[in-house]
Amino acid sequence: MTGIFSALSGQFTKYLIAGTFLPVLVFVVTAMLILSPLLPEWSTLSAILSTLDKQWVTILLTFVTVLLTGVLYNLNIPIIRFYEGYPWRYSWTGEFLVTRRKKEFERLSAARTDLRLARVNLQQIDNSNPLIETLQSEQDRIARTVLTNFPKEEYLILPTRLGNVTRSFEDYSRQQYGLDAIFLWPRVVAVANKDYLATVDDAKSSFDFFLNSSVLSSLLAISLLAAGLASRKPFAADKDLVIWVCELILLCAIARLTHQGAINRAVAWGAQVKGVFDLYRWDLLKQLGYAQKPTSRLRERELWQEISQQIFYGDPGSGKPWPYTEERQIVSGSPADVALQVASGTSDMLFRKAVKLHYRIRNVDPQQRTVNNLSLAPDVPSTWSFKWNSATARLGANTRVPTLTSTKPARFSLGWLEFGQELEFECVFNLISMR
Repeated sequence: MTGIFSALSGQFTKYLIAGTFLPVLVFVVTAMLILSPLLPEWSTLSAILSTLDKQWVTILLTFVTVLLTGVLYNLNIPIIRFYEGYPWRYSWTGEFLVTRRKKEFERLSAARTDLRLARVNLQQIDNSNPLIETLQSEQDRIARTVLTNFPKEEYLILPTRLGNVTRSFEDYSRQQYGLDAIFLWPRVVAVANKDYLATVDDAKSSFDFFLNSSVLSSLLAISLLAAGLASRKPFAADKDLVIWVCELILLCAIARLTHQGAINRAVAWGAQVKGVFDLYRWDLLKQLGYAQKPTSRLRERELWQEISQQIFYGDPGSGKPWPYTEERQIVSGSPADVALQVASGTSDMLFRKAVKLHYRIRNVDPQQRTVNNLSLAPDVPSTWSFKWNSATARLGANTRVPTLTSTKPARFSLGWLEFGQELEFECVFNLISMR
C-alpha cells in the first residue's frame, strides 16, 4: 500500500508541476517584467517592491507563485466548465453559439450521408471507379470529425468547441456500453492498470498546461490593458505606446493559440479516457461482484444500464435487481426483467430416434410491457442435433419463421411478444448426433 501511495504521490507531483506550476511561474515572472513599469510610484505594491532587496523579492515571488498554483489547481474544474460553456449555456451568447454548433453538426451529418449515397450509387454503376475510394476517404474523415468534436445527440451540444470535444468522450461509455461514466469513473480507475492511468494523467496534465496558459495569458492581457489605461504611461512616448500595444497583441495571440492547443490535447485526453472503459470495464464488473458474461453488445448495455441506475437510484421501483450470476435462461428478451410464463413438453417420434419439443410462451408482465428480441434456447443434451427447418412458431392465427442464431447450444430468435399474447413453438431434435 505504501508503494502505491508513493507512486501516486510522485505522479501527482509531476501532474501539478507540469499542468499548473509552470504556467503560473511564467505568468508571475512575465507580470513582474511588464506590469511593474506601469505601476504608479505612489502605489502600495510599487512602494513595497522598492524597499525590498533581491532576496526578499525572490521569497515574495515564490510565495505568490505557490499560492496562485494552489488556487488555480483547486479552480481547475470550474475553469474547465466555464471554457466548456456550462455556466453561460442559456445566455443570449450561449444560445447563439449553440445554434451555430448545431448547424455545423447538421451540415457534417448531411454531408456524410450524401457521400455514402454517392459512393453506393457509384459502386452500382462502376465498382472499379477510383472516385469510390476518394468518396470513402472523405466520408471517413467527416465521420471522425463528428465523432471527435460532437456528442452523439444534438441536444447535448454545448456553445464551445472544447465543451463538445469533452462531452463526446464523456458520453462515449454510455453510447458504447450503456455505462454511465459520471457514476462509475471513480470505481473503474480503482481497478485500472496504474501504468495506463499514468498515461491518462499525462494527457490531462498536458491539457491543463495549455488551458491554464490560456487563462493566465488572458488575465495578464486584461491587467496590462487596465494598468496602461490607468497610469497613462504608454501614451507618454510613441515608443512606449508601440511596445505596450505589441505586448497586448502578443498576449492575446498566446491566449488564442494555447486555447487551441487545449482543444487538441482534450482530444488526446479523451482517447485515453475511452481506453480505460474499453480495457477495464470487465475488471470493474468482477470487482462489483458480477459474474455475468454478456454474449452481445445489447445484453452488455442492458447490464451496465441496470448497474448504473442501481448505484445512483438504489433498488428499482418495480422488478428485481440484476442477479450477480447469469442464470441459465431458456427464454429471454428485452427488457430482461419482463415477466414471461413458459410451459414445455415433448413427444417422441420415429421409433424414439427423435423428439419434438413444445413450448408455450405467454407475456404476463405486470407493467404490460412488450418483450422484444425474444430468444429461446431449449435445454437439451449436447449430443442431440437440431433437425433443419423443423422449427415453427404460431402467434394466434399467424405463423412465424424462427431464426436459428446458434447451434451449440441451439438458440432461436422469435421476434416480439406483446402483453397478453401467447406464442407456441415447436422443433425437432435427433436423439443421435448426425456427425
